[in-house]
Amino acid sequence: MNINELRKESLIDLKSKLVLLYREKLKISFEKTSGSEFNKTHMIKANKKNIARILTLISEKKE
Repeated sequence: MNINELRKESLIDLKSKLVLLYREKLKISFEKTSGSEFNKTHMIKANKKNIARILTLISEKKE
């Protein structure tokens, strides 16, 4: 996700994207702990960064 694209979106859209990212984070963690071969280790870090970006923008827009 590009920060400039996210800045153009409304607060409601950002919150809905945040919910989707948390669901994806949960799904990835279940896949990792299930014991099967897990090949998406890069997705964990990318997902955390995207969540942090959106949380930062939400706090900026609230001010």
